[in-house]
Amino acid sequence: MTVPAVRDGWVTQAPTEHLLASVPPSTMVRLETRPGAYTHRGEVLLRVWPVPDSADRLRRRLESAVEISDTRTMQLRSTSGSPWPPSRGTTPRTSPGSGRGRVAGRPGRARGGPSRRA
Repeated sequence: MTVPAVRDGWVTQAPTEHLLASVPPSTMVRLETRPGAYTHRGEVLLRVWPVPDSADRLRRRLESAVEISDTRTMQLRSTSGSPWPPSRGTTPRTSPGSGRGRVAGRPGRARGGPSRRA
């Protein structure tokens, strides 16, 4: 079974936890695009196999799980306290011993404040 894009636009979200929660156990889901990619109406977004008994209902659920927008800006969605997509060291963190509110890897910048460099 394939799930086509319902409109032209940028894929801004395709949260794995929502996609997998939409399908029955032992069902495989393949994302044929990626967040940040431009898609056209009718282009295949997902492939699902084996085809479940309630294919139309599942297609609607999966269509609603993939967000397509007019702008390329990706959005974060928090479902369990963690951002999606998971970051790989790109989220600013306060490093130990760097002073309160300072962002690791960015000396001279306080979190939310202007640069102190002259």
